[in-house]
Amino acid sequence: TSMPGGGMASFQMKTTHSYSASHFNLNARRNGYATRHVRVTPRVSAAKGFGGASSSSSSDKASLKKGSGGSEELKASILKELGDELSPKLENSSIFLVGMMGSGKSTVGRVLAEALNYTFVDADDTVEQVAGKSIPEVFADEGEEAFRELETACLREISSYVRCVVATGGGAAVRDTNWANMRVGVSVYLEGDAPLLAARALADGGSAARPMLKTDDPEVADEAKRLADLLATRRSRYELADVKVSIAAGKGKDDSKGASPEEVARRIMVGMRDAMEDKLRDDEARRLKSEARMEQEGLPDGFTRTDYKIRPME
Repeated sequence: TSMPGGGMASFQMKTTHSYSASHFNLNARRNGYATRHVRVTPRVSAAKGFGGASSSSSSDKASLKKGSGGSEELKASILKELGDELSPKLENSSIFLVGMMGSGKSTVGRVLAEALNYTFVDADDTVEQVAGKSIPEVFADEGEEAFRELETACLREISSYVRCVVATGGGAAVRDTNWANMRVGVSVYLEGDAPLLAARALADGGSAARPMLKTDDPEVADEAKRLADLLATRRSRYELADVKVSIAAGKGKDDSKGASPEEVARRIMVGMRDAMEDKLRDDEARRLKSEARMEQEGLPDGFTRTDYKIRPME
């Protein structure tokens, strides 16, 4: 089987690993869909929740009828309605979730992919399939730099597919090369504060499962402190994402575990939808401003409105 984009069925990396299309287990093909991708306004916050403040969308209004919890069936219905509304507007662009360990990228990604009828891809799982070993083992056997090279190569191949929700590794956003690969789609930052992220990450295996929490520095022996330091270093890179979504539970709610995966997925879709609508409004405002300027300046002799954008040389 050939890789998307016309690449060879398998190829050798700078490390000792090689991989093929079978590692990705994807159905989407770039050549089978439109290649035009949607760009959205950066750093949009979408913090309204199930049972939170109302929005103009009928999907959002439906979330208010059952209070903050609501039935699982209602939540699924709301997500599906939002997904059906948003999916055509995305024009098959993939979605890349970025953020720290503990932000829930994999769990939220599966929920989001189901709502949009997209394919879910976990980049860390792909790295492990390619390497034939776990990520902690890659770190132990070959070091972080080898892991980063492998991560970048896998993300490059994943980015050639469309209609995917991709959960990236926590450190993927640090490399400019990875951002270049993710710019083919829409990037979403799952934002959380250090205590919440640490509580989640430590409950999910801590440093045994997450090598970046390990340190030889005696002053940073605490895993939660190590995570907070990593977050401080990486935050500006995560902020490069097109859309920013909080994973916090919200005002007046127990934030010890953060918002549910369904709620975060809803926020992502609302954020992307609002960002695209904002972009359309901005484009229309620029068009009207340009027309007003043309009216004020007048058209040169022999020019029509259709060719006015091509100005004669003075």
